[in-house]
Amino acid sequence: MARLYIPQQNEPEGPWLLGHESLEALNTLFNKIDTKLIDALAKTIENTARQQAEEDNQNIDLAKRIAKLQRKYSKNTKVAEITFADGNVYEANDVEGILNYVDTNPSLAPTELYIRSIHGNYENEFELIINTNAGKDEVDFEYRIRCIDEEIQQKIKTLIDKWIRENKSNQAQQIWSNVIVYPVWWIGALTIFLSWVSLTDIVTNTVDYESELKKQVHATIERGINSSNSDSALMLVLKLQSDYLPKNVKQETIEVPNETARKIFLATSILWLASLIRPQTIIGIGKKQNRLKLYKLWIKVIYGTLAVLGAAIVTDSFKYFINW
Repeated sequence: MARLYIPQQNEPEGPWLLGHESLEALNTLFNKIDTKLIDALAKTIENTARQQAEEDNQNIDLAKRIAKLQRKYSKNTKVAEITFADGNVYEANDVEGILNYVDTNPSLAPTELYIRSIHGNYENEFELIINTNAGKDEVDFEYRIRCIDEEIQQKIKTLIDKWIRENKSNQAQQIWSNVIVYPVWWIGALTIFLSWVSLTDIVTNTVDYESELKKQVHATIERGINSSNSDSALMLVLKLQSDYLPKNVKQETIEVPNETARKIFLATSILWLASLIRPQTIIGIGKKQNRLKLYKLWIKVIYGTLAVLGAAIVTDSFKYFINW
């Protein structure tokens, strides 16, 4: 059977809106991974000791071989670090220790979370970093897993994938924050300007003249059309159908609201304002807890805005269709 390929490094796309509950789940994941790395090392050491015993045929007790290998691969590291906006770093044994520290110091603003576990050597390690201040060529979420036992590595990967599925932003939020929001800024601003200058139309006021023509048409119809008035009746119809306006008729220009432009201006303005707040990766504990709440509320506002705009478009289309 071919070896299953498990990528060592992964960069799942954000934004990552991580609150207390998500970080508690991350702590549980971190402890499970740490335990599995320990299991992988123990399993590998035992297998290596048995293999050595078979190869060199020396009369050395298996337990002594295992103890020797354990001393050789005794490197053990399990650490969780959090960096704050003021540059200070706090280190704990796991994510729970960090949560407890920040809960007692709510004025702290986390910017980066780093966790790492190593057992034996660097071929048996897990590390994860969440960077809320990632630069243009950097990623805001990245993890790496290397395990000396392929079967256990696959189990670890499954655990990580499960946590990611349960805590990452949904597809709509990712598309909005990473793709749609940028053209909305530029196209929205241009559309707002064009619709704003088109909110009113300048039209010629010929209502009085057209009203007089209609009165003449009605009078002709009441009298009846015959050979003596057929030419004048035809002339009246032609004037109405062709929007004819004699030179001696006074033309007045007036401003009338452009309903289509008004609706476009209103809808685009709402959408553009909603796009100004773009949810970004955040470690929503301590001082960042309120911003996380704002992001989640704003996402609901965006969904509501899009739903209202969609309903308005459908309603207008339906009215146009039944009046067509």
